This record gives sequence, C-alpha cells and structure tokens, in this order.
Amino acid sequence: MEQRIMCIECGTKNQYKFMDSIRKYEGGGYKFDLLVQVPFCENCGAPIYIEEVEDKINKEANRKIREQREIISREEILEIQERYHVSQKFLSKLLGWGEITLTRYINKNYTPNITNSNRLKELKNPYVFQRLLQDYRARDLEKEEEKAFRKAENSVSQELLAMGASQGEIFHII
Repeated sequence: MEQRIMCIECGTKNQYKFMDSIRKYEGGGYKFDLLVQVPFCENCGAPIYIEEVEDKINKEANRKIREQREIISREEILEIQERYHVSQKFLSKLLGWGEITLTRYINKNYTPNITNSNRLKELKNPYVFQRLLQDYRARDLEKEEEKAFRKAENSVSQELLAMGASQGEIFHII
C-alpha cells in the first residue's frame, strides 16, 4: 500500500521535494546546529511532516546531544549487555530502575540524565558490575530472575579471570 503524504497547508498529495534545512538545538550542556533534509510541498512550499524522516533526524540529534554532554551511547549500553549477558529488563532491575528505562535509552531516543549515564558507564568495570550483582543478591531474588542472575554472575567472573590473566601477578597482589 502506497503511503500518501499530504500537505496540511494546501492539501496537495504526494508532491514534495527534500531541501536542506538547519535545525538549532540548545539545552543543558549542549548547543549545535544540525543540517537536515526536510520535505517541502512543491505546490505551496510548506514543510511536510513525515514520521520516518523526523525519527531519523531525532536519532541524529540524540546522538549529538549524547556526544556533547558525554552521555553513554546506545552502542555502549548494548556492549554492556553483551559483555555480561543481561537483558534490558534484568539490567534495569539490577540498577533499581523501571523495566522500560533501558529500552527507552536504546530504542526510543530518550537521552539518559548524567547520573544514569555515569552509573551505566561505571558498569564497564567488571568489579563495579560484580558489586551491583552482590547488592542485588542481598535483596530477594524472584524465582524467574535466578537464571538471568547466574548467567550475569558467570559472565562477570569470566571477565575478572581474563583481566587477571592479562595483568599478571601484580594484578592479583593489588
């Protein structure tokens, strides 16, 4: 089924062209201009909203905001998940966040605040992740979380062993 794009100003359908436009972004800790391609009606020249185009622009703006504010990237969050073999839901629970928080940071173009970003960045250190698991273990584990917990615990143990092997005897002494 062909998508019908209509200009809300003049009612013209499927007659638009992409033109360069500069969008300005400014907020807490970031300021930049973003050159984007936006559809404009060929009949009246009004900008036309196309959800897919706006989503792409928002993703790029979100990336630049994270970069300027030194906020953890989507890719870094995915690396943490992969490294410790944890789901978004389980990692959110470990951190004491709502189940959907990480999903929003990864899939919905939500930018973590600086506190949450720094907390996630700390998890790159397997000792910090191990401490998080220990703290979580002190709370009551739900039956369905046991498998996810053990998987993460094994992953962090392997990370620590690999670090120890690569650092040598000094590492163990310290």
